[in-house]
Amino acid sequence: MPAWAFNGYSRHLHSLGLLLWAARLGLVFVFLIHISFTSVLTIDNIRARGASPLRCAKIRRETIPAEVLMPYSGIFIFAYVIYHVFDYAVWMSMAPQYHPWPSEVFTGCV
Repeated sequence: MPAWAFNGYSRHLHSLGLLLWAARLGLVFVFLIHISFTSVLTIDNIRARGASPLRCAKIRRETIPAEVLMPYSGIFIFAYVIYHVFDYAVWMSMAPQYHPWPSEVFTGCV
C-alpha cells in the first residue's frame, strides 16, 4: 500500500469524529460480549466434565497442541491489541511531537 493511500485513509477515519468513537465503543462492546460468552462456555464445560480442565487435559491423550495453546495465544493477541490501541489512540494524542499524526501516519507504521 503506498504511503499516500494509507495517510488518506487515516485522514478519512479521523474526519468521522463521533462516528469513529461510536465504532470504537461498538468494538469494545462486542469484545466484552465475546469474553463473557467464552467465560460462560468455559465454566459450563468444566461443570459438565466434573473436574478441572488441567486434570482432564492430562488424562486425555487426544489433546492437540492448538487446544493447549489457545489460552496463551488469546492472551498474546489481547496484549498486542491493547498495546497498539494505546500507541495509536492514546500515546499519539499525549505526545504529538513524537508522532507524525495525523498527516503522515504511514511513517509511524514502517
